[in-house]
Amino acid sequence: AVARWHTHLRGLATAIHKISGLAKNRQLYAQVKQVKAKHRVVIAEDHTILRDGLRALLSAESDLEVVGEAEDGRQAIRRVEELGPDLILTDLSMPKMNGVEAIREIKKRAPGTKVLALTVHKAEEFILEVLQAGADGYILKDASSEELMMAIKSVLGGKRYLSPSVSQMVIEGYLEGRKSFT
Repeated sequence: AVARWHTHLRGLATAIHKISGLAKNRQLYAQVKQVKAKHRVVIAEDHTILRDGLRALLSAESDLEVVGEAEDGRQAIRRVEELGPDLILTDLSMPKMNGVEAIREIKKRAPGTKVLALTVHKAEEFILEVLQAGADGYILKDASSEELMMAIKSVLGGKRYLSPSVSQMVIEGYLEGRKSFT
């Protein structure tokens, strides 16, 4: 009876050791999972020098990876379908298909892809059209690189982002009861 009891205890000790090892493996797995993979980004911009600059800026971030580029709206849609990025940073004035149409199509085909519009356009009607098309954020090209990074992180984090001057315009329009923001 004592021999069986020792065998049983040894078996129990082995099981506890294995469970402990599994628990450590799960903890390790959880830690590895917390070290998030890089967010995959596509840049859609028709001006090569701006695309190059944006790629350099984004590539310097440890949690971002530029996986593709597009120089027009149609190519932007194809890149999103081919590469499945987390985010597309897109200009609005592009050849072949403008950014608003591209955003609308991207949101239909890849609703999980976040869209951040990067533009010079400040007109209220344009802002509203872009947001209605499905953009998750709207940032002006006169923004600092720090603001761009904040906009990207906000949008990737599931929040909406508007450049401060755009935000102010939207709020003022709403408070004044302008049709475009009511």
